[in-house]
Amino acid sequence: SYAQPLIIMTSIPFGVAGAIFGHLLMDYSLSLVSLFGIVALSGVVVNASLVLIDCANGKRRLGHSALSSIHPASIQRFRPILLTTVTTFGGLAPMIWETSRQARFLIPMALSLGFGIVFSTFITLGIVPSLYMILEDLKRFGRSLVKKGGVVELGVLLVLAAAAGALGWFWLDGVGSGERLMKGRP
Repeated sequence: SYAQPLIIMTSIPFGVAGAIFGHLLMDYSLSLVSLFGIVALSGVVVNASLVLIDCANGKRRLGHSALSSIHPASIQRFRPILLTTVTTFGGLAPMIWETSRQARFLIPMALSLGFGIVFSTFITLGIVPSLYMILEDLKRFGRSLVKKGGVVELGVLLVLAAAAGALGWFWLDGVGSGERLMKGRP
């Protein structure tokens, strides 16, 4: 599936948000070393999502439905994911709260990794299974449209979704609010 890697990677932005929150909480600014921590965080977060989705896919290959696959997979992988989070944060905690000058340059990396993994763990255990079920519902909806000859309706829905995304992008970019037009820039 081409959509499952996207589901797996949805935890990365939430991990970055957790890393930024950790920097704000501890009153540190983001630095290059912080970005190294965010890159390491991305690998840990993707691993947690990947083992969850892989466990669910293994149950699907055995003939279970999507719901009866993702629910037991989430329960089965809860302890390993939580254990990874607790041990990683616990191992980084002494470095995060270190006050010596020698460790000062490593603290931003530890902040990124520690707070990011704590924040993204709850996202992994909550949003990833939900997105797995949403993907399954969308697959079922697409198959039912094709069976009924509703390929045109599916195309119209995709075009409308793309148009809504483009309008949202322009609005966020400042075009929709008229900021660029008022400043005389093209």
